Amino acid sequence: MTAFNPTAFRQQFPALADAGVYLDSAATTLKPQAVIDSTQQFYSLSAGTVHRSQFAAAQALTHRYEQARNQVARWLNAADDREIVWTRGTTEAINLVANSWLRPRLQPGDEIVVSEAEHHANLVPWLMAAQACGARVVKWPLGADRLPDISQLPALLNSRTRLLAVGQMSNVTGGCPALAQAIPLAHAVGAKVMVDGAQGVVHCPPDVQALDIDFYAFSGHKIYGPMGHWRVIWQSGTAGGDGAPGRAAVR
Repeated sequence: MTAFNPTAFRQQFPALADAGVYLDSAATTLKPQAVIDSTQQFYSLSAGTVHRSQFAAAQALTHRYEQARNQVARWLNAADDREIVWTRGTTEAINLVANSWLRPRLQPGDEIVVSEAEHHANLVPWLMAAQACGARVVKWPLGADRLPDISQLPALLNSRTRLLAVGQMSNVTGGCPALAQAIPLAHAVGAKVMVDGAQGVVHCPPDVQALDIDFYAFSGHKIYGPMGHWRVIWQSGTAGGDGAPGRAAVR
């Protein structure tokens, strides 16, 4: 294995040409020259719309579009390419789960468990869904290590729990909750699990089948991709795909 060369790595990023240091990748990453070149090539040479136009150039775009879906599916170890859904942002992806999957299933008195470590993008959609349906959001407290306290989770889950929402990695501390322990606890009471992977995917992309995650969302711009182009929501084939349309804010 070739040793990591930080100088060669820096040289891939035009924004670092002034010898500065960038420490805000948790918000968005810088773009390497390969991504800049690929984006420019797309806008310069591509024509047509995917899954719409029938001429050769548009068909080639559709192939590349679906090829990208396949690559993401293999990266996450999804069972099927159709489990990968393109959205405009991690927040939109979470809102889509809240509005199109959860709300049609949510009844008065139902509960949504959300860890106290969550980015507001993985809190507000659940608060809104609960308010609209007469359900309630249950806080999953943090322990002394500032991570969701796994020892307290079993007492928070019950037959009325419909969803557990938790981030893969904190955007504040970098800490990672015990997903491998939390997910089976939620499934044991019949709840589904939404994992916000916006911060964690770049460090430790999950095996979504091995962890048995139901919904997983992340953003391309946080893993050196272009701004505003693609973000992903992964839906397990067992989560149920009969939700109503829903769309909200972007991140």
